Amino acid sequence: MQESPIELHQFSHSHFNEKVRWTLDYKDIPHVRINYIPGPHALQIRRLTGQTQVPVLRIDGRAVAGSAAIIDLIERQFPAPPLYPADANDRAEALSLQEKFDATLGPELRRAVFDACLDAPDFIVATFASEKPVWKQRAFRAAFPLVRTLMQNSMNITPETGRRAKERVDETLDYIAGRVARTGYLVGDTFTVADLTAAALLGPVALVHHPDMKQAEPLPPRVATLCVGWSEHPGLIWANDMWRKHRPPRKGVVIS
Repeated sequence: MQESPIELHQFSHSHFNEKVRWTLDYKDIPHVRINYIPGPHALQIRRLTGQTQVPVLRIDGRAVAGSAAIIDLIERQFPAPPLYPADANDRAEALSLQEKFDATLGPELRRAVFDACLDAPDFIVATFASEKPVWKQRAFRAAFPLVRTLMQNSMNITPETGRRAKERVDETLDYIAGRVARTGYLVGDTFTVADLTAAALLGPVALVHHPDMKQAEPLPPRVATLCVGWSEHPGLIWANDMWRKHRPPRKGVVIS
């Protein structure tokens, strides 16, 4: 029995955080979501975990950071419905794909998207602070020139890295489309952590309607161009199919 509610400390609109939200909802696990604003979050998360990255899951009195580590813990404590294949070889392959997508698709897509929207501060505020009180939204907007510089530096965003990031996302979409062509899934013929990871990490450009990853509107022109450019790619069409088939409604209670 849980000693206290499970807490997910997160950014409200982040594809790595979405991996954990999707996992918790997929397994029908009640939880509380505590939202942070990028930048000011660092001090609070460091106090909680000794590092500054989200997502962080507090469960049974301990805090676990990182989407893959959190999913592994959830899978062991709440094994049904499973995200890890029963077959050992398939399980190793699914976990290897999760690691691959976490290391490549996640950071490169994030870099490509932020390269396209860092000149649109109102969109950034709407993306990360829409559930916050108005005064916090205004403070975030006022601090955005500093936040923008910090984000550029932390994600190594330049015109050249933004261009390369888009190319690498193109390559990953090609890879995904090739792998799913036979069965519709990345490993075997059932939904696994590999599919969840790829679909969640593609969420920012998939233009999904799920409230946990629905984009703020209007989209900045360069972000809209990215999304339209990828919308007909078989890899992104597949990702949208995973969202429709396997992404449950929100189960977590949001605390802004």
